[in-house]
Amino acid sequence: MNKDLWEALLGEVERYKDEGMAVEFWRIPRERNTVADAAAKEAAAKEDAPNEWTEVMGINF
Repeated sequence: MNKDLWEALLGEVERYKDEGMAVEFWRIPRERNTVADAAAKEAAAKEDAPNEWTEVMGINF
């Protein structure tokens, strides 16, 4: 379940916490997230979609 990505994300959350910023995660029920879900599926289905993420907010994945 993308353990490496979660570890990178949580590391960044800790870094921001050390700088005085709080980060919260909210679970959004799928039935309330249909627009974002559809947009993500559409983007992932594109032929020119990248196979992997690269630099996001200065973090290389």
